[in-house]
Amino acid sequence: MAAGKGNLERTRRGIRTIFFMLTMVAALLPFLAPLLVAIRDILVPSILVSSFTPVRCYSYIDRAFDGYWLDTNQKKMR
Repeated sequence: MAAGKGNLERTRRGIRTIFFMLTMVAALLPFLAPLLVAIRDILVPSILVSSFTPVRCYSYIDRAFDGYWLDTNQKKMR
């Protein structure tokens, strides 16, 4: 019978520990609210911007600016 009592006590201790941890987290939530709002203010605009941008971003290599600069310099020299 002693083994059964030990398991019951261990279960009760586990339940009390979980209750204590949940209570402590709930007590910290009001203090975390400004931090959560700041994180939301950073993430929401970046998500919106990324949803409205095209899938492929073009680089300078794709636009071939190197020929443009050579043409401009040659026209100035003439």
